[in-house]
Amino acid sequence: MTSSPNRYKADLRELQFVLFEQFPFADLVSAERYRAWGADEARAVLNETYRFCREVLGPTNAVGDREGAKLVDGKVKTPAPFKDAWSSSPRAAFRASR
Repeated sequence: MTSSPNRYKADLRELQFVLFEQFPFADLVSAERYRAWGADEARAVLNETYRFCREVLGPTNAVGDREGAKLVDGKVKTPAPFKDAWSSSPRAAFRASR
């Protein structure tokens, strides 16, 4: 099977504008729970999340559109590439490192 081109794109400048200029980011990170966070950490997470969506999740869109999800024996079955994509997510890597 040939891989379809990934057409997922987002404007990171726009996302950063919303996060830092429109959303009360400074108020959020002033809470004790988030004091270790700042703009640099938020930008790093945003950049890595965008990379993951563009390079890993995006290419699964075409397969998902072609095959779709199916209900089998009362369970939802997604196309095969979905499981691999989500198991390689930064969140999965973080969980494994704990």
